[in-house]
Amino acid sequence: MGESKKLQDFMMDARIPRAWRDRVPLVCAGEQIVWVVGWRINHRVRVTDSTRRVLRLEFERI
Repeated sequence: MGESKKLQDFMMDARIPRAWRDRVPLVCAGEQIVWVVGWRINHRVRVTDSTRRVLRLEFERI
């Protein structure tokens, strides 16, 4: 299981350019970030063999 990481630390480790960081969309459930759009989904909400319900979200760049 993965550890929690601060968003700033994740973005630095993922080498997201500093100029982009304020514009990266986030999907949250309550206080928890579940998707850093275009980069990573939270391991707690991934689809697995035991998944019973799925919410599909798509992101389009304009």
